[in-house]
Amino acid sequence: MPKEFIQNVYKTLNDNITYYKSHFKFFIEIKNSNGEMNDDTINNAFKAAYNFFTEPIYNPIGKRFLEIAKKTSGRLLPNIHLSIENIRNQLKGWYSFF
Repeated sequence: MPKEFIQNVYKTLNDNITYYKSHFKFFIEIKNSNGEMNDDTINNAFKAAYNFFTEPIYNPIGKRFLEIAKKTSGRLLPNIHLSIENIRNQLKGWYSFF
């Protein structure tokens, strides 16, 4: 990955943290600097994620996806084989370096 891409994504994510926190019930920010990433941090994040992913689904869209997953052995997306060129073409609007 180009360094500029990583820096741009990092800035974009940081600029939008308040939005993410206000729009997503499950949002965990784990800082990975100055010794903040330790066993307690990882365990707390795991527990929060585990609780989120094991709680009942109430959203009708989520329930529909769960039913589809059950019927398709967990596959929500069809088997799609794309070339790297096809992927680049689809992502042109997202990332300027493609």
